[in-house]
Amino acid sequence: AIYYGVNPESIRRASDRLVNALTELTTKLAPTGWLVGDGASIAEAALIPFYVRLDGLRSLGFEGDMPRLVQDHAARCLALPGGKAVRWSDEQQSEFSGRFHKYRDLKNSAE
Repeated sequence: AIYYGVNPESIRRASDRLVNALTELTTKLAPTGWLVGDGASIAEAALIPFYVRLDGLRSLGFEGDMPRLVQDHAARCLALPGGKAVRWSDEQQSEFSGRFHKYRDLKNSAE
């Protein structure tokens, strides 16, 4: 739980699991660079919310390296009209991260 993790070890484990999942994703991306077929499909819509939140996840402790195929896929998805429409501003990213940092501060101060 990168979002709700309050202890560095649990955040690190969640980060490692995410890297493993992204590495597995490369098997789907390798043939064409897209999840299904030769171009963007509804399958990409499932990942766009993750790609939008990626910078926020990094500020919350995700330290893993994204495989190059996933990085390229993220860039293509965020360049699509739907990706552009939901892309967050720096202010939105900061608000997203700030909420979870505040949550962590509250949980850690209660312990």
